[in-house]
Amino acid sequence: NAKGTEAMQKTIVDMDECKPGMRIAETIRDMTGKAFMDKGSLIQQYHLIKLRSLGIRRLEVYVDSFGSEQHARRFSEFKLKYDHNVGFIRDMLNDVARGGEVNIAAVNGISEEIVTDHSENMDVIRCLGILRHADEYTYSHCVNVSLISMLIAKWLSLDEATVMEVVKSGVLHDIGKAKVPGDVLNKQGDLTDEEFAVMKGHTVMGHGLVADEPEIPEGVKRAVLEHHEREDGTGYPHRKLGSEIHLYSKIVTIADIYDAMTSERVYKKKQSPFDVFAYFESNFFGYLDPIVVRTFYSNIITYYVGDNARLTDGSIGEIVFVDPKNVSRPMVKVDGAIIDLKEHKGLKVEEIIW
Repeated sequence: NAKGTEAMQKTIVDMDECKPGMRIAETIRDMTGKAFMDKGSLIQQYHLIKLRSLGIRRLEVYVDSFGSEQHARRFSEFKLKYDHNVGFIRDMLNDVARGGEVNIAAVNGISEEIVTDHSENMDVIRCLGILRHADEYTYSHCVNVSLISMLIAKWLSLDEATVMEVVKSGVLHDIGKAKVPGDVLNKQGDLTDEEFAVMKGHTVMGHGLVADEPEIPEGVKRAVLEHHEREDGTGYPHRKLGSEIHLYSKIVTIADIYDAMTSERVYKKKQSPFDVFAYFESNFFGYLDPIVVRTFYSNIITYYVGDNARLTDGSIGEIVFVDPKNVSRPMVKVDGAIIDLKEHKGLKVEEIIW
C-alpha cells in the first residue's frame, strides 16, 4: 500500500544494496516506455532481476523501507544533527532580534560539529537534496551554506583551521537578517524597491553585530559584510572589486547562490543544480570569482553522475556524463538511449530525483 508515501523521505541506493521489501519511490519503465514498477511498489526478488537486466544501477527508495542499516543510520544521524542545527540558528536569530548578543560559544560549537561530523561529501550533497525546510528557509539556509562552504573550502585544499573559519562564516553570514522586519523578511513574493533596500541592509547590520567580537576572526566578519559583493563592483553594500573581497566572502557567495536557487521556498519552486551551473557559467567572468566557481562545480558535478533526473519534457533518465566544459548540459540515458543535452537545446534537467 503506497498510501502516505509522498510524505516520506527518500534516498538513492545502489542496486547491490537493494533488497526485497523496500518500497520504490519512483516509477520504473522498460525499454518500450511501459511502466514496469509503479511508484510505491514493494520490491520483490524478480523485480531485482528485471531491474538489473534493464541496466539500472541505482534506485530511489523510501527511507522507511530502506534495508541497509548503515545508510539508514547515516541519514537518520544527519537529519537529527541538521534539525538540531536549524533549531539553534532559529533560536539565535530570534534572540538577536529581541536585542540579545550573538552566542559565540554556540557558533563555535556548531561549527566544530559540522567540520567533525560531515566529512563525507556525498552524504552532505545527497542529504541536503532530501532535507529542505521551505517554511524555515532563513534558518535552514544558514546551515546549508555552512555545509556547502565547508565542501568548497576542502576542495580548495585549505587547511583545517581555515576550513573551520569558513564554516563559521556560513553559520553567521545572514545574522543581520535578525534585524530585518518580519514583514519584509518573510514576504511571499517580490520585494518592492524600498523593501529590497531594507533587505540589503542585513549585511551592514550583521557586520555591526559581530564587528566588536574579539573571538570572531576578521575573515568571518568580512564574509558577513561582503557575501553580496561581486567581482566587477556591482554588488553591495560597498561595491567592492574582486581584489578587495575576502576569500571567505567569495566562498560563502557561491554557497549562498547555490542553496538559494536549489531550495524550495514558500513563494518559489526550487531549481535544479544544473540551472545553477548554467548561472555560474554565464557569470563566470567578471561577476563571480572564477577559481572558486570552477573549483565548486568541477567537484560537485561528479556527485550527480549516476543520479536520476527528470527532464523538462517529463522523461526520466540517469545522468551518465557531465562535460567539464559544459557542466549545465549533461548526457542523460533515457529508456536506453543517450540524450546529449548539448545537442538538444530545448531540453534541460528540471529536477534531480533524490
